[in-house]
Amino acid sequence: MWVADSNTLRFLLSSKQQFEEQRIDEQFAFGLYYGASIALIVLSLLLWLSLKTPLFLVYGLYLVSNTMLWFSLNGFAFQHFWPNSPQCTTTAFISSSCCLSCLLSSSANISLIFAKRHPGCGAI
Repeated sequence: MWVADSNTLRFLLSSKQQFEEQRIDEQFAFGLYYGASIALIVLSLLLWLSLKTPLFLVYGLYLVSNTMLWFSLNGFAFQHFWPNSPQCTTTAFISSSCCLSCLLSSSANISLIFAKRHPGCGAI
């Protein structure tokens, strides 16, 4: 039965074995995501160190902020970094969001040469 109400939540009761299998699959997917994120961070920082192109540094910092944002949204930051301080999770989410927007603007300025094309509009 489909309900058009946007406030309807569907609950699924499962056995303990089904729940554990789903939890293992979910943890594996999170591991793949965060592992790929860390690999991209390391790769971009190594490229920045070898090529000295500022875009790779900005991209690496963007990936760090994005990974921290999702780490706090998924609850892992609270679980692993600051288990006794839930306020830090909110602070991490807000600061990661701000960093993402600033780094996205910086990467646009660097890669699109925005400041040279439109003088005076490239300041953050």
